[in-house]
Amino acid sequence: MSYSTRRGEYYPWNRGPQPVIELLIDGQPWGQIGAQTFRFGNRICRMLLSGRDVLEEFLKVEGKNPDTINRTIPPGDWMPASVIVQGYSEFEGPAGQRIERPYLKFLCNESRERGVGLRKAEGLLSVWKDLEGFAKEIGVPQIGRRNNSF
Repeated sequence: MSYSTRRGEYYPWNRGPQPVIELLIDGQPWGQIGAQTFRFGNRICRMLLSGRDVLEEFLKVEGKNPDTINRTIPPGDWMPASVIVQGYSEFEGPAGQRIERPYLKFLCNESRERGVGLRKAEGLLSVWKDLEGFAKEIGVPQIGRRNNSF
């Protein structure tokens, strides 16, 4: 399995085009393997970048005992706001079914969240330089610029 990224644009209804980066698996969008696409903008990218240590630990233990993971990452170089990372042993799939696989949920001010399982954690860590380049190119978003939250 190989991981790569591609960049694109997202067109929200109330703003102009917004840059996004997408994690690909074997050159295909994540959705080709049965899940939704794994595409995100600068704020989600920076939230994930702030949690590198947690992603590495999650992979190292192969997702065992994810319910013990509950971390608050203070504001830092990547994020001007705190990020909460919580581990879970199961999640709800796109059709509402319960899937018993470990994953991490990254949260920032309750307005941004992203779930990451073992395969996505592996993918993110393997394309880390691409993610850093994307975030650096776009710049640090301002707190309060959208819906008074980060």
